[in-house]
Amino acid sequence: MKVQQAKQCIACDSTQLRSSPAILMPFVSHRALGWAPALIDESWGLRSISNGHAYALCLSVYCPNCELLFSDIRFDDQQMASLYSDYRGEAYTSLRDYYEPGYASRNLGLSRPLPYLSKSEEYILRYGTSPLSVLDWGGDVGVNTLFRHSALAVHVFDISEKDTIPGVFKVSRVDDLNKRYDLICCANVLEHLPDPVSTVKLIMRFMDEKTLLFVEVPFEDVMRNAYNFPERHKKHWHEHINFFSGLGLRGMLSICGLDVKEVRVLETKNDGDQAYVLQAICSLTQS
Repeated sequence: MKVQQAKQCIACDSTQLRSSPAILMPFVSHRALGWAPALIDESWGLRSISNGHAYALCLSVYCPNCELLFSDIRFDDQQMASLYSDYRGEAYTSLRDYYEPGYASRNLGLSRPLPYLSKSEEYILRYGTSPLSVLDWGGDVGVNTLFRHSALAVHVFDISEKDTIPGVFKVSRVDDLNKRYDLICCANVLEHLPDPVSTVKLIMRFMDEKTLLFVEVPFEDVMRNAYNFPERHKKHWHEHINFFSGLGLRGMLSICGLDVKEVRVLETKNDGDQAYVLQAICSLTQS
């Protein structure tokens, strides 16, 4: 299995990076790469290696230039398909629950709408009117698609095999999307992607000067705590392979050629626990 490693920043292309050893969580390495952890015991006959589990190694990489923290392992298209095919379906959930006992019960709660959707809509309306056409990029079944109750056309672009909820039209091929939308949402997607810049630039093809782009990513604890060396504090990587600061998110979107109107931190709840997300409002840069 060939593994791609990032040799430069995934946003600004800087090669002045810092790194620290970490591991891929066993569910991810098993499902994406076919690498299950190994249990080393006396039967291996290894004199200089201690007994215990051996996990897939990677690096936590930090770019001081744009404040991005990311895993050096970047999955290719086939590996991404292996990881996300039938996302949260039976096989996915079974394997993840094997490595992370209790996930199957937590997975049931993930189908509920996020509790802060109305706050996100209010945030967007500060910069535009209620959209008539909405594209939710990577929106799964559409349960968290913003303005789905009021917009005339609501499209979800997603590669999963799931059917969308009533009132939301699913589009699985880029070529089948409309030429433009009033609002494009990309929420809780970019943190998963090996090349988030390319995805944002692809999304921009469906914008014009009046389109707003709403971006949301988790504001992970290691970034929120503003460590001097965040790479030393990130010891494991799961499905989220990109961590953003507010400055890092703004910088990446600006690199793509977007006019970033605002980036804010929203404090919310996730299964009763305190959680934080970064939200950005963007438009095309006016020439």
